[in-house]
Amino acid sequence: MHGSLYTDPAVFADEMKRIFTDGWVFVDHESEIPDGGDWVARRLGTERVLMAPTHDGEISVVANRCAHRGTTLCPESEGNGRNFRCPYHAWTYDLDGTLLAFVFPNLFLGEMNIARIDPLAPGLTEHFHTPLLVESSDPGINRRVILRSEAAMGPGGARSPSSSTTRRCSQTSPGMKSGLSWSPTTFITGCRSGPVTTSRAPG
Repeated sequence: MHGSLYTDPAVFADEMKRIFTDGWVFVDHESEIPDGGDWVARRLGTERVLMAPTHDGEISVVANRCAHRGTTLCPESEGNGRNFRCPYHAWTYDLDGTLLAFVFPNLFLGEMNIARIDPLAPGLTEHFHTPLLVESSDPGINRRVILRSEAAMGPGGARSPSSSTTRRCSQTSPGMKSGLSWSPTTFITGCRSGPVTTSRAPG
């Protein structure tokens, strides 16, 4: 057997797929998660996963990363909770991995914004958002709402540049030696059509 088989990246990638992706592998024993909401973090090859009992008593194994921008959901090795919440933008998942934070797969409500996501191609997504305005005799209120919307729903991907830095520090990429990388996704942000006006309750 040639020694390069132990160091060749192509051989390693093939082994990861054949053994850890396409085959059956051991994750953990159910005795490690005896109580409802218990979870443990493990690895399947290069993929980090979370193992937890679902609310109907089944055991699930889900990827330990957010579908939004790949941020690690749970950096700890174990814990207990009713769901998994991403520390980047609080996207929340049920214990079986079902996303709970969206109205539709491409529509979500963020603070005072309605946002729609249109995937165009690998690495390219359009993100349109519309601020929700309030009926008020003070024109400065809605001006602040619009400015806040422009600042919050920015090119960093639905948040300000500081959040992009947070994402960079907590994002992992399987196979990367450093374990850190920028997401390749590009967001084109902007307002489409006019702001939506909503009534504010008296008082």
